[in-house]
Amino acid sequence: MSYEAIILLGSNTDRTLLTEAAALLGHDFEIKACSCIAETAAVGLHYRSPFYNQAILLHSRHNRDESVCIFKETEKELGRTPQSKHQGIVPMDIDLIVWNGEVCHGDYFRFDFVRACVDEIWVKE
Repeated sequence: MSYEAIILLGSNTDRTLLTEAAALLGHDFEIKACSCIAETAAVGLHYRSPFYNQAILLHSRHNRDESVCIFKETEKELGRTPQSKHQGIVPMDIDLIVWNGEVCHGDYFRFDFVRACVDEIWVKE
């Protein structure tokens, strides 16, 4: 069985981590499309640096829970720790935004930059 997902990558430390994340994810998923990288102002008082964000459309042979576990492991591999987000440092954040054509993350509706990145690569039927 194959699933389709759109994820949003984010980093407020290093733009090149988006490319590294995509390369790592390519081992487990078929990457179909990537949006442009958007630089966005930090949202929230504890974030000090702007974020780089990019949406990725991928196909997965893994179910949703397995896919999310792979996303979380990729975050850790790229330097994310439980303490880092509390310190305002996010080397890598991977959020599942759309699963099989259904929006499953509220940030799609909350933030214009999320919607812009996702809509750049999402062909809605």
